[in-house]
Amino acid sequence: MLSSNVMENFNSKIFDCLDEALLVLGKNEKEHVLFALENEYHITAKNIGSNPKLEEALKETLGHSGSAFVIMHTLENIVSSFKISRAYGDNLARAIGAAKKSAI
Repeated sequence: MLSSNVMENFNSKIFDCLDEALLVLGKNEKEHVLFALENEYHITAKNIGSNPKLEEALKETLGHSGSAFVIMHTLENIVSSFKISRAYGDNLARAIGAAKKSAI
């Protein structure tokens, strides 16, 4: 089990990866998505790395094309931030799992 400080830092880095990816949509759309994630799906900066519904929530909030774009950029940010392999394709949950292992 990861210490609360390590998990907090991990979640913060994952949130930053998503936050940066959302910037490409513009400030208003980014705020809309973050609001929806928190209020409709209970995904916050404090639990984002352990919430298995992140990808599903993005798809429901942004639709297929918008979510694919954001997920792709989020994956790129995770790969870069955590120095993990690009072998996870477009699977956000697997990339977050690998990032978590690298954070240990």
